[in-house]
Amino acid sequence: MDESPETRENRIVSAYAFAVSEQNAAAGAIVTAPTCGASGVMPAALLYMQQKKHVSDEQIPRALAVGGLIGNLVKQNASISGAKCGCQGEVGTACSMASAALADLSDMGIDQIEYAAEVALEHHLRLTCDPINGLVQIPCIERNAVWLKSLCKH
Repeated sequence: MDESPETRENRIVSAYAFAVSEQNAAAGAIVTAPTCGASGVMPAALLYMQQKKHVSDEQIPRALAVGGLIGNLVKQNASISGAKCGCQGEVGTACSMASAALADLSDMGIDQIEYAAEVALEHHLRLTCDPINGLVQIPCIERNAVWLKSLCKH
C-alpha cells in the first residue's frame, strides 16, 4: 500500500484506540479514562508516544497522573457523562486529559499543560452524542480514533 508517513501514523494510533474499544465491547478489562466510551484515547496516545518518541515506562505514571488531574477537574466542575452532556463530556475530557499528559511528556510547564488541556476540551464543546439505537458506544468508538489524529501531530 502506498501511503504517506502521516497517514500510516494516523492509522496506527487509531488502531490502538479501536483495540481498547473492542476490548471494552467484548466485556474485557479496560481502564476508564475517564469513561468506558472514551477509554481508547489515553492509552492510544501514550502508547503512540512510547513508540514514536521513545518515552520510557517510568515517565508514563506521571503523565497519567497529570491527565487524571484534568479529568478530576472536569468531573468536579462539569460532567464526564455522555448521557448527561454528550461526547464533549466523555471524549472531550479524554482528549483534554491526553493533551495534558502529552504536554507533560514533552516537558512543558504547568501553564502550557493547562493550555493544552483547555484547547483540547474547547474543541469538543457542543459535540453531542448521536447514539444508534441507544448504543452510545458506537459513535464513541469512532471518535476515540478521530480526535487522536489531531492530538498526536506535534
